[in-house]
Amino acid sequence: MKKIFLLGVIFLLITQLIAQEVVKPKSIFKTDGLAKDFVIENELVYVATSKGVIQVLEYKTGKLIEEIELPKINDGVNKKQIAPTIFSIDKLPEKEIFVVTSQGTAGKSDIYIYNYGFWNKIENLQELPVRKVAFLDSHTIIIALLSNEIIKYNIFLNRTSYQRQITKSSFAHFCLNESKTTLAITDESGAINFIDLAIGKVIKTLKKENVDKVFQLDYKNNKILAGGQDRRIAFYDMTAQNSYYIQKDFLIYSVALNSQATIAACQANEACDIIVFTTSNKQEKYILKGHNGLLNKISFVNDNQIISAAEDEKVIFWEI
Repeated sequence: MKKIFLLGVIFLLITQLIAQEVVKPKSIFKTDGLAKDFVIENELVYVATSKGVIQVLEYKTGKLIEEIELPKINDGVNKKQIAPTIFSIDKLPEKEIFVVTSQGTAGKSDIYIYNYGFWNKIENLQELPVRKVAFLDSHTIIIALLSNEIIKYNIFLNRTSYQRQITKSSFAHFCLNESKTTLAITDESGAINFIDLAIGKVIKTLKKENVDKVFQLDYKNNKILAGGQDRRIAFYDMTAQNSYYIQKDFLIYSVALNSQATIAACQANEACDIIVFTTSNKQEKYILKGHNGLLNKISFVNDNQIISAAEDEKVIFWEI
């Protein structure tokens, strides 16, 4: 009986390996510094780098269209002007308006709004340990602090709508739902909290599948994908009220879902390959080989096209 079971496991593993199709990059763009974050709109990708620049790329060709530089900062030691690292970026649809959070002076963080050629720093927030920022609409942003507090802020009135402490654990990552009414936020505990953004209150908590810090989330079609320090890829289907995790041998730094959450992608191993699998049966269909640095972000353009950025100064466009 043990031999039959062992043969069955071996057959399953061999079948899975055979089923994986190796995919090479369609195009590669060498970034100016490390690509820390990006947003996609139409056929352009807006890449935020560690050298204080937003590089606008035509992703199918890897062609550089434009570069937008963030104002330089004082390094706080030698009083030299340096380009600040951009930690996160978001964009208003169909408008040349961005919000970024970036390195400030003396270990602080800055939030900038870029509006058709002009940068405006939000001065009354620069003392805060900001880690991520995103638009809710044309006049409102949501901000996450290292302390795992969120701030809803009106950028026209320069006024905080509310500030809420979510948990006592350090902030890790957040994602908005498609309508930008609910925020999924995670921390070093592995729990995922859902916030009603109208009032800033926790309305649901998921904590079954990850048992350590979650590095990154994706939130699509009422489903959540999470990757963590526990080497688990966790999937929650809130419509069907079920969940599972896939155990891997390496830390899961970056994850992504397609728009319907039927397909998922994540960093697979120490070699920085990306696996693509179906969420319904966990079948690994593709392995994407081309990065040689830890993944910072993966995003589906559609079911057959993926963009990824890593700590190797590359943005890669894939077709599967």
